[in-house]
Amino acid sequence: MSSLKAHDGAIYVVRYDKDGNYIMSAGQDKRVRLWNARQGILVKTYPVEHTAEITELLIMRNRDRFITADGKGSVLMWDSVRGVVTRRFRACPSNAAVTSMALNTDESILCSACTNGRVYIWDLASSSAASSHQPLEPLQVLDHAKGRIITSLFLSQPVLFVGSADGKLRVYDVRSGKLLVRKFFRHDVGTSERSSRRHSISVSSVSVSKDSRLILVSCLDHTLRLIDRRSGVELKCYKGHKNWKLRLRSDFVWDNSLIATPSEDGKIYFWNLVTGRLLSSVRHGREASLCTAFNPKGGSFVSGGSDGYIRIWRTTAESSSTCR
Repeated sequence: MSSLKAHDGAIYVVRYDKDGNYIMSAGQDKRVRLWNARQGILVKTYPVEHTAEITELLIMRNRDRFITADGKGSVLMWDSVRGVVTRRFRACPSNAAVTSMALNTDESILCSACTNGRVYIWDLASSSAASSHQPLEPLQVLDHAKGRIITSLFLSQPVLFVGSADGKLRVYDVRSGKLLVRKFFRHDVGTSERSSRRHSISVSSVSVSKDSRLILVSCLDHTLRLIDRRSGVELKCYKGHKNWKLRLRSDFVWDNSLIATPSEDGKIYFWNLVTGRLLSSVRHGREASLCTAFNPKGGSFVSGGSDGYIRIWRTTAESSSTCR
């Protein structure tokens, strides 16, 4: 395990490039840093262009560009080699923070979610995106959350999955225009339809399996819920971690046999997807672990936390029990 003091302040996002050779990190200090994933060496620090903490980062497939967003609604596209901003987006008004972003498969569509309850959609393939010097206007704005904070989104073309603080998962089918809504309730107060004590619980992150059949929903009652996409039925509930106030990103790991999440107690937890059994945990630090990313080629993953450190974990196999 490599431990690197990466930022001054909390780290909100870490990402691998598509080949697993490089890692990008960003967070409270408004900086983006590029790391050699194998050697744990700092390759590049990008200039500060944001006026607030960086809350989200996406790396384009060919690695020549990446996109960042911040706590005041600014969204920027960068040239990775030259280290300059090449495109600005007309994003959230009133300084609403961007909480999540997603690209479609061919990277022609960019979606961003904001704390003002809206999802902004941009056409990156349009002529104005390539030639205009003015901020690119959104192609479409989704406002079904009615001002509720949107915490996360996941794009599995042509379907957009949106989680929000009102306890709802909204599923948009872009082609048909259909909207499906599922609400989540706390597990510790009873789930009977007749109970008057049912309380909705905020959704903190949403992820979708590679085959798009399963949805993983993180909730602020220390639970991860595995949902069958077709039926909407909850198949499993994973417990053991701590998550009651922070937006933590849980995910399917590698071949979808494992579930992983950072935790407010400073650990990263791993479960068997099918059995729901908690397999193991590793400690990022004493403060909350906030984000993880898994090498797409296997063999390693990276974590970032409130302590400003990134830690690169090596695995001898794609199993949480072999982290070191």
